Amino acid sequence: MIQRFGSANTLTLIAALTVLLALVGCGGSSQTVIRSEAPAQAGASDDAALSGLDQEEVELLQTLQQSTQPGELSSQEAGLVRASTTMSPSEYLAKYGSGSVDSDYQVGGEDILSIYVYEQPELTRELVPVSGDGFISFPFVGALQVAGMTTEQIGSAIRAKLMEGGYLIDPQVSVVVKEYKSKTVLILGAVETPGRYQLESNETLLDILSRAEGVSLREGGNLNRASLVRIVEDASGRQTKVSIEFDLRRLLSGQDHLANLALRDGDVIYVPMADKVYVMGEVQNPGAFVMGDNQLNIVEAIGLAGGFTRLAAPNRTKIVRKDGGVDRIFIVDVDDITEGDGQGFIVKPNDIVIVPESFF
Repeated sequence: MIQRFGSANTLTLIAALTVLLALVGCGGSSQTVIRSEAPAQAGASDDAALSGLDQEEVELLQTLQQSTQPGELSSQEAGLVRASTTMSPSEYLAKYGSGSVDSDYQVGGEDILSIYVYEQPELTRELVPVSGDGFISFPFVGALQVAGMTTEQIGSAIRAKLMEGGYLIDPQVSVVVKEYKSKTVLILGAVETPGRYQLESNETLLDILSRAEGVSLREGGNLNRASLVRIVEDASGRQTKVSIEFDLRRLLSGQDHLANLALRDGDVIYVPMADKVYVMGEVQNPGAFVMGDNQLNIVEAIGLAGGFTRLAAPNRTKIVRKDGGVDRIFIVDVDDITEGDGQGFIVKPNDIVIVPESFF
């Protein structure tokens, strides 16, 4: 669909095309539709849409669009962060209870323990693996199930067994977690080191973001939003995958303490890429640009690319927008906008702005 925005000469044309403008929802008092054509079919060639670019610029645009950035998700990863319910941290806490960390870590399968028996070096063990089903083996005690127990509880259980067997009168047993392996969280998206992390004692969102070396601003990490996805269980025992959406900037600055939730085994943290707009053609620095926090109009988008070159034709600036797999094309007279209310056409994420060369 091609739509042109600029001045019109007759009241009849203005009235009719204002209706069309309302239908396409592009906003801006200095924009008037001049011609509307049927959209190209989904999957059709983009050659017409990208006219006005030379071959080098077309190749650059295709590279920018097709390249997989570190913060972008595969289809499998996208499935992990897809949830049936979205809520804020306050809504989550109101429905599912406190987000505070547990006072003591509960040991699980695959963890590694260190067990010390005071003044009994022959019983002290530096590396005691917890089996996948949650058991350890210890001298004079045999197999002991420890999954779900705190280190203090494990120490008390070993002490009781040693006393019951008559091996020691009053043993002092200390247990610590040497390696955390039973519980993991996954952090995806635009962080410096995405991946799976073993969840250590009392860790929160801020802790795991720190271990992932923070948001990757170099790759355009989005500071406005992020999500914590987890499986929760309601009072009836029914499980639901929820996405807890939070303002990452406020969390990192300490302004939103509620968002610093305690982490659980299986949690997925997702930091999306920042929204981008592509500006090509007769501009000083063509490329992909992060849109920032606020709404961006066409003039500001071109400003991100350094402005027009002396060969540019601002009155034929083209915006290509994917809508349901179909290219919608808008032609904007940027000169008319700058002379008008200064707002003009509002660009959307992944829009392609093409500034053609002047005929003269």
